[in-house]
Amino acid sequence: MRNLKRTLSLVLAAVMLVGMMVVGASAASSDFVDGNEITYAEAAEVMTALGVFEGTDKGAFDPTGILTREQAAAIICRMLLGDDAENLTTNSTVFSDVAADRWSAGYIGYCAQQNILAGTGNGTFNPEGELTGLAFAKMLLVALGYDPAIEQYVGNDWAVNVAADAVDAGIAVSGVIMADAMIREQAAQMAYQTLEADMVRYASRGTTIQQPDGSTIIVGNTAAEPVSKTDSDYAGDSNDDTQQFCERYFADLKKVNGEDDFARPASQWKLKNDIIGTYPAEADGTFTTAVDKGDLYDVIGRTVYNDITASKPTDFSVYVDGDPVSSPDVADYFVNNETDDAKGTAKGVLTQVFVDDDNNVILSQIHTYVAQVDGGYDEENEELELDDLGLDTFPAVNTTLSADDFENLSAFEDGDYVLITAVGDEVKTIQAAEVVSGTVTSYTSNKNVTLDGTKYEYSQGYSSTYNLKDDYDLVLDTYGYVIYADGVEASNDYVFITNVAQIGGVNKSFEAKAYFVDGTTAVIEVSNADDLEWESTDKTKNTWFSYDEKNDGTYELGKLNSYDSASKDFNTTGKIIETGDARISLDKSVRLNNDTVFVIRRGDNVNVYTGIRNVPDVNVTHLEADAEVEVVAILDDNGYADYLFINGETGELGVSGSVAGDRIYILDTDYESSQDADDNKYYVFDAIVNGEIGTVELNSTTGIEKGLYGSVTYDADGYINTKDLKKIEDTADTNLKAASVNTTVSYASGVLSFGGLDLVLADDYTIFLNDDGTGKTTTPSRLARDYEDDAFKGVISWVVDDDLVTEVYVDAKATADESLAANTEPQPESAEALIDSMKGNDDFESWNNVPHLVSLGLTQVVEGDTIYLSGTVTPINAKTELSKEQLAGLNQFWPSDPAITSYNDLVTKNLIDEGDEIAFLVVTENGTNHFTVVEKTEDGALFFTGNGKGTTEKEWPNAGFTLDISGLTF
Repeated sequence: MRNLKRTLSLVLAAVMLVGMMVVGASAASSDFVDGNEITYAEAAEVMTALGVFEGTDKGAFDPTGILTREQAAAIICRMLLGDDAENLTTNSTVFSDVAADRWSAGYIGYCAQQNILAGTGNGTFNPEGELTGLAFAKMLLVALGYDPAIEQYVGNDWAVNVAADAVDAGIAVSGVIMADAMIREQAAQMAYQTLEADMVRYASRGTTIQQPDGSTIIVGNTAAEPVSKTDSDYAGDSNDDTQQFCERYFADLKKVNGEDDFARPASQWKLKNDIIGTYPAEADGTFTTAVDKGDLYDVIGRTVYNDITASKPTDFSVYVDGDPVSSPDVADYFVNNETDDAKGTAKGVLTQVFVDDDNNVILSQIHTYVAQVDGGYDEENEELELDDLGLDTFPAVNTTLSADDFENLSAFEDGDYVLITAVGDEVKTIQAAEVVSGTVTSYTSNKNVTLDGTKYEYSQGYSSTYNLKDDYDLVLDTYGYVIYADGVEASNDYVFITNVAQIGGVNKSFEAKAYFVDGTTAVIEVSNADDLEWESTDKTKNTWFSYDEKNDGTYELGKLNSYDSASKDFNTTGKIIETGDARISLDKSVRLNNDTVFVIRRGDNVNVYTGIRNVPDVNVTHLEADAEVEVVAILDDNGYADYLFINGETGELGVSGSVAGDRIYILDTDYESSQDADDNKYYVFDAIVNGEIGTVELNSTTGIEKGLYGSVTYDADGYINTKDLKKIEDTADTNLKAASVNTTVSYASGVLSFGGLDLVLADDYTIFLNDDGTGKTTTPSRLARDYEDDAFKGVISWVVDDDLVTEVYVDAKATADESLAANTEPQPESAEALIDSMKGNDDFESWNNVPHLVSLGLTQVVEGDTIYLSGTVTPINAKTELSKEQLAGLNQFWPSDPAITSYNDLVTKNLIDEGDEIAFLVVTENGTNHFTVVEKTEDGALFFTGNGKGTTEKEWPNAGFTLDISGLTF
């Protein structure tokens, strides 16, 4: 299709259109759990079918994930070698940070050997580092045959040269900034465009000449020229005599031009005899709302307009949902400077205009329809039944869908709203609809509705009326227009009334203390006390009412029938309910289930729980004389409690047990005090809340320690009830567990082990490491490496779901705190404080077991308990310059029997190699100088210790900090 590159006057919903752009394509992307998030669906599906791209281990394509350097190497190898790429191996380590058994080692080795991708310097590759679009384009250009030296893809101008050649070769992705880190779906699109790019060759690669300054130039080379085709064209183009990438490396891949189900110009990709998918061509104009005829005229332009209105009436075709419009009138769609709407265009209708090289015009309009899943997926018959919701606009299609035609039917559940497109009596596509819920505050007939302050326009042909202030579900079409609205059955139309008092005279107006089922409380004015037969002497009601809030803010209450409720007064201490109870004995036996809403009042605090699995144990723990706890339930037609109110106004209630509600992990006992607008004091702690790092607000600091807490309840002001917090200190809880350990850590095949304690990790897990009070995340492999040799001593807390661990909390800060506490005198709180305390302190050596660093002009940066050193050190030749003082220092810091007395001792003990250059950093401990030795290696600076060499970090015993020298240079 010809791209006119005009600026349309309407804002196009480009992202939301993606699903419709590939209507008629195969369902390959539905193989991924995030398939409908993929923007470049055609590229993702083709490259996946070729085996070039793979999904993640969780079944996702991860379209917005950053492309890493090792992923790029794998992609290029699979493009060049096909199935043979999986056989690439390496028996040696090409880069120091790429182990020979790493999954990507073979790919990286091949790319390095072929000069497709280089390392990052100092013998490293940085396999998990980000890759820019320019770097990936360079790899693809080399794969096409471009010589990186001849084309100057190295040196200062490499980026400019790569960008220019990528555009010329047709592999640059429109709209993508190539200097930025590339995401996976962009990489898929660039690789896909490479499939159709021309291969190139050089008649002569010239001669490489090295210049006096060490640089090289190439002379006598010829320019890159296209490779001539030797086999048939992949797209059946007899006029193309140039070989494309896919023709050389994927001979079984074919592209057939035709049309999709909606009669749009399209291409079908096939691999051997298997259809990958059918994809519509890029439209010259795309709209999802009413369009002026003048705007459509601007899309095709004067020349095309003249052609289709002159002697070639067959050059203009219109299709509505794939059906051709008989003898369409050009004037219904294209008129210069005309502001009337083009025929058939409207909100929610996808209108696309296609113009080919011969000025033939196709105008396509596709409607979206809404339906609701009826009964869920039938696994036995592999079918899904749809309900048309009684809408007159719904097309006459077969509403029983078969898994033979759709690959994603099992993902839908009973009651789901779905969007479909159709051709004739056949559904062609189905996808989940977006549903927004809220309270309707206004609406305009046939135009829009406002939900919780947000205005939503109607899709073509839909309108509805609403009860203001009622809750509704709005179903949105692919482009964000309302295509269906459904009133939500009220879940908050009941209220529990406790105290009442007359405030009016003749009209008997009453105020009442009201407890709503969402946990909020209020003093309300009751407007129909006469109808309720309330008397001026009434003080309490303690029962449920239905209610209707009036425009003036008053409430009209309704009595419940006796068979709709059950109640009991508990006047002795003991159990009211336990977690998991399916019945409660009131004045009748009441059944409970996972939909029962429990509203529990404890003095001024109210908590709400939904379901018998989530409600905690509730007991009467104390009663004054003549006091009682009222329990009142509202029942449905089958005797189940919809709502149950436990009124602990005059009695004390104990709440305990395991509940699947909020869980918090307190990271540190430090807190900030604050006060709200109602003068309520609260305390803010750093915490992890339900797996998210943040803060919590508590109504007290009493008894708060670091660790994992369950049974979280909230007071009437919304702050966490400290007295109800239950710290998980043992394994009695079924979902939240904790254990004190003093052991090494290991990890293998999804099992994280602390000695004999094995945690089987779920597919989706998070590990939080609390070593500095911030709760940063870590990986099981890193945790195992950190404590592979040295025992971890501390508290491990974890969350269990279906016997699998979803969250692990590792309190490593406790171990560091214990080390500091072991010192005989108070110690600095951090490495930074330790350094500060040394300044001008000649008596520092009196502190027990606390070393300090003589920096020798190096830069010190402190983060937490780690001192990072950077700067330049001057090495010495150990053979000729090693002094007796330095040897003495080595023996103090590094006891050896016999003692090290010469350079030869160092070599004999295999501590250094002949001729090694080393440097010394002086560390003072208890007034004695010791020498930390740093060796100069090809890979950078390495610590030199009695236990061997090969690390850039050293943990100082009894000091509470780590020395990191990775920033040193020689």
